[in-house]
Amino acid sequence: TYAILRYKLFVVNPATVVDNILDTMNEVLIVFNPNNYIEFVDKAVEKILGYKQADLVGQPLQRLIGDDWQFFQEKVIIPAKRGLATSGIEIKLLTYEGEEIPVNFSAYSKTKGTF
Repeated sequence: TYAILRYKLFVVNPATVVDNILDTMNEVLIVFNPNNYIEFVDKAVEKILGYKQADLVGQPLQRLIGDDWQFFQEKVIIPAKRGLATSGIEIKLLTYEGEEIPVNFSAYSKTKGTF
């Protein structure tokens, strides 16, 4: 016990833990800003939707939503800008090949008016 505490043998870097969690998730994680531009996507985006991370970062979110954009704004974006969490919203995301994949979408804004 002394050696463990003295030499910090089991100290874990929180950033490493977060990276490992994101790398092993099988859910698509999309972080977008209040202007609806994608700021981050996880590795599941490549597995499930076929996009490389660099293909989407900086792109408008509408690129993934397609024809469901108006519905998405009403059910996800507007409530999130009011500071409300949404979950289980069924939409279709567009794959790299242009196919539609049905998903349940959840959103949370940390503070009112931002994502």
